[in-house]
Amino acid sequence: MNKPGFTLIELLIATFIASILGVLLFSALYQVNRFVPVVDNTTGIYEKAALINAQFERDLSGVTAPNEFYYRQPEAEKKKKDEEKKKAEAEKKEKESADTKATADEEGEKKPKKPFEKVFYSTNKEGLLNQLSFITTNPLQVYWSAKSGSAKPRIARVLYLLKEDKGTPKSYSLVRRESSNLEFDPIAKGGKEGPQEYILADGIKSLTAEYTYYVLEKNEKKEATSESKKKEVKKTLEWIPQDKK
Repeated sequence: MNKPGFTLIELLIATFIASILGVLLFSALYQVNRFVPVVDNTTGIYEKAALINAQFERDLSGVTAPNEFYYRQPEAEKKKKDEEKKKAEAEKKEKESADTKATADEEGEKKPKKPFEKVFYSTNKEGLLNQLSFITTNPLQVYWSAKSGSAKPRIARVLYLLKEDKGTPKSYSLVRRESSNLEFDPIAKGGKEGPQEYILADGIKSLTAEYTYYVLEKNEKKEATSESKKKEVKKTLEWIPQDKK
């Protein structure tokens, strides 16, 4: 009596089919493993771009020039000095006290403060953003006011720097600094003397900032009114005060 079983031909056919299925499954697994790093890398790039865009949007939406900027303009300083001089002269006429005269003389001898510089400042290096600094009312730091009963934003200066990654050529990190001191020089100092900084994004290959502005030209025959001015649109990769170029 013959026992039931598989013939040699059936086993060979089954092995061949199994081999084909194995090759197809291995090929599919190989393709998946091959594209996973590409997908992760692409996702990481978009995440970094979204983070930079969100932080830029937050900071730039609150860009402002503080009142001190206008007070320290040469014209305003001169006007303030003239007013102080007139006031001192009036006080001298009304009061004959020696102490009052000395105080008035000291006020008249006060030196004008240096004009407030680089309220909005940006430089470019080799086609890439080098540094971008401005004053904003939307900083990350906040203060708590017992009177208002909630956390309130404060005005601060922000500085973005594009630094080259160590050991990786042509790869950069975007660094952000924030300081309550509105002057540019203190925040530009690195190391222990400067404010704390953190890396917003790394592995950056290219980052540029383009600024669009209007150039107003006066009409030679008419006075410089809003109707007689022509608007010319220009673009630049830097934002530097005209007297500093």
